[in-house]
Amino acid sequence: MKDYLKALFRIFLVLLAYFISQALILTLFAAAGGAGAEGDIQSAMSRFLAQKASLISLLHNLLLIAVMLAFYFKKQSVRDMVAISPLPGREYLWCALCAAAFSIAVSLLLTLLPIPDRLMSSYSDSVAASSGGTFPERFIATAVLAPVAEEMLFRGLIYGTLRSVLRRPAALLLSCAIFGLMHGQLLWVIYAFLMGAVLTLIYDKYRTLLASMAFHIAFNITGSFILPALSGGMSMLPLLLAMCLGLWYSVRHIRAYNTKG
Repeated sequence: MKDYLKALFRIFLVLLAYFISQALILTLFAAAGGAGAEGDIQSAMSRFLAQKASLISLLHNLLLIAVMLAFYFKKQSVRDMVAISPLPGREYLWCALCAAAFSIAVSLLLTLLPIPDRLMSSYSDSVAASSGGTFPERFIATAVLAPVAEEMLFRGLIYGTLRSVLRRPAALLLSCAIFGLMHGQLLWVIYAFLMGAVLTLIYDKYRTLLASMAFHIAFNITGSFILPALSGGMSMLPLLLAMCLGLWYSVRHIRAYNTKG
């Protein structure tokens, strides 16, 4: 019981650092947006925050990574904390293809399922609100820093801490629930929970965050940059074929891996 409470308290501190760092950066940017504004200061601050959404995310994830490293540095080496160990190149390829297929599947489901217009509109607004900024800011924030920070936080620290005091299924479900809820919007919560489960299974399989980071990076690049760029001129059939190819390769790889094991 004592170990369980200590684990929960550690997770609480990590999440508290997450929200404090986020609130700090939002406050600084809101103040910068309102400084010198004429008329409705609140509107000026909101517009500025929307325009700088990607830069805010970039800085927040940088700060989050720094806080996590500082918090755990004295207790264990950084290498052990983030479970870094090299992977063969083919394993990165598998993670990337699997992630691309998963991202395409999510995109197709959002298109094909009878999702209420109000919920879909809320989802689109949330995506748009988090996409403000220049392309380099968006790419670094979405495709690099967010996957690295989130894998360190949710798979490395939260799941790792829960796994030390709970059985694997309970630790997986609880960490994925936290990961989903942190995304806020209902559709994001649902598929972030599912994605969290996939990322956790990949992390468990390889025992290194490099694998789940590779998957997460490929998923974000596919969903945030590749699919939007292709959506105007690509029919659904090529997307279905790409998804099936990625899933086929993943299943084939898993079978080969289990046979070797």
